[in-house]
Amino acid sequence: MGGLSKEDRLEMAWIVACGPTFAGRGDVVGYNDGIVDIEVSDEAWLQEMRALKSQLKVDLARISGVKVSELRFIVKK
Repeated sequence: MGGLSKEDRLEMAWIVACGPTFAGRGDVVGYNDGIVDIEVSDEAWLQEMRALKSQLKVDLARISGVKVSELRFIVKK
């Protein structure tokens, strides 16, 4: 994954970290200095993802090789 941008690496890692069903409810839409923005399909999934935030942070960083200090969830409009 070395030739990919950090955001692309995080997008690929998101599917692995979450599994296909969970990952289908959110998308990595931005990355800046350790902060990953994830757009979530609705409020119900927002709550699910917030509950798993700590583990998702660790898994995304480990799988992508990108520094992840924060996950910021945004409900899709």
